[in-house]
Order: sequence, then C-alpha cells, then structure tokens
Amino acid sequence: MRASGLALLAAGCLSLGTAWAQPTPREGLFETFARQPGARIVQTGPDGQPVAVEVNGVVMTRMVQGGRTIVAGVDRTGRGAVLCSWMMLNVVQMALEACHSDDDIVLRQETAASVQRMLDFIMANDLERRSRAEWEAVLEQQRRPMRDQLSSTDPTRLANACRTGPVGDVLRNYRSMPPAERQRMVDDLLSIPRHPVLNPCL
Repeated sequence: MRASGLALLAAGCLSLGTAWAQPTPREGLFETFARQPGARIVQTGPDGQPVAVEVNGVVMTRMVQGGRTIVAGVDRTGRGAVLCSWMMLNVVQMALEACHSDDDIVLRQETAASVQRMLDFIMANDLERRSRAEWEAVLEQQRRPMRDQLSSTDPTRLANACRTGPVGDVLRNYRSMPPAERQRMVDDLLSIPRHPVLNPCL
C-alpha cells in the first residue's frame, strides 16, 4: 500500500509496540531469486559475483557479517512492501475485532478478505514456497502479544482505548478512508507480481 494512504495507520501500529515478524530466509534464496526471468545485477562484490539483484522492483542483497551470510530484500516498486502491509492490516483487523462495533461488521469482513487476499498473493509469489500454515504462524507470532495485552485489559479501559490512544487512532484513521480508497490501495499493492519482502516498512 502506498505510504500516502497508510502513513497514519503505520504510525498508530508502531505506537502499539507491534513487532513485525518474518520468516528467516532459507539457504539458497539469493540464488533462486537471481535465477528468475528478468533478473538484473545491481551490484557485484570484489570477486565479481552478484551481491545485489533486482527483479520486478524488489532488490535482494547478500552480505557477510561476522562470518554469517545475510540475505535481505527491499521493495523498490513504490507500491509498498507486501509483508509490511499485510502485517499492518493484520493489526487493524485485531483492533477491529477487539473494539467490535455493529457499525463495523462490513468493515471487518472487508478487512479479513483483504488480509486473506494478501496472503494468497504472498503464497503465489514466495520463492521459498512456504505453506499457508507457516505464513499463518507468522501472523500468530505477531498477534499473540497484542491479543494477550487486549485480553488482560478490563472492559472499561478497553472501551476507552478503543476511542482514544494508539488503538483509537488506528481505527479512526482506517474508518475514515472511503471503501473505494481502501480497495484501490490493496489493488495497487498487489498489481506487480514479486517476491514478498518486509522492507521498507513504515
């Protein structure tokens, strides 16, 4: 999703102390990424071997730090990092569930559908071919601390949190977006098939 549409949501999600979780890249990811059709070498190392490769707007970098090989991807499409947007919308979904309102029934359904649509995109484009269960475990890792925090809050304080503070800010900003704008943001995010990465995350 474009930063212009989600900047306030991102700030609210971060203020909730949300941790963005992602699976550890498996061995061979860089090589698999570099073998894709249209791969373009962005940078080579002293030995002449590629250390940064771009495919469909995602740049994958391989570096060695402290004897460990680190592989990291950055989305340069301008449409947003899919994993970041997926996890951000997951936070919004949790807030909508915790602060349930009859007025939000359609919005909750729309948000759940968008989260699943993003997951379908992630699974279709994930070069490491993780299962749905593995990706849902990533979401659960993110959801657990926030769910525990919300479930341990007494009803009065939770009701206040749903109106004010970080949770209230997230919901207020999300609810204020016209449905067509929310749909356009998801459409735009998923308009370019590409390996899903977390960064840049707002």
